[in-house]
Amino acid sequence: LLIEAVTTLMLVELARHLRQLDRKRSRHGDSMALAAWQLRRIQERIQASAEAGYPALNELADLCGLSQGHLARAFKASTGWQIHKYITEERLNTAKAMLAKGQFNCEEVSARLGFKSPGYFSTAFRRMTGKTPTEFRRQALARSVGRPQ
Repeated sequence: LLIEAVTTLMLVELARHLRQLDRKRSRHGDSMALAAWQLRRIQERIQASAEAGYPALNELADLCGLSQGHLARAFKASTGWQIHKYITEERLNTAKAMLAKGQFNCEEVSARLGFKSPGYFSTAFRRMTGKTPTEFRRQALARSVGRPQ
């Protein structure tokens, strides 16, 4: 009788604990992620950044009606990316496209995309691609003309 009572007590406590975990998961799991419309607004704003300049975290938070901290956590939960790294990645992808077209030199691309300096742009670009912007531009132009690299 004692063993049965202790077993029942353990099962009740286990059920309570599992119920608490489910509540925490539902409170912090799905609600931590951004709503689809918020994520779409952020992505549209970042994609429009080549013309409008890249947004600061506070601008994106205002756009979604969230605090900066909540936006950073929710963006990470939704995409797996830290928001500033996502923006940097998008900037560098835009830079790659601009350099490949050959319309702008490295300094112009750096200025248009809002990098602090051409040197910082070059360093960030090299980290992402393994090539300097000049090397990337030269190779992209050679490919577009059909010459071997």
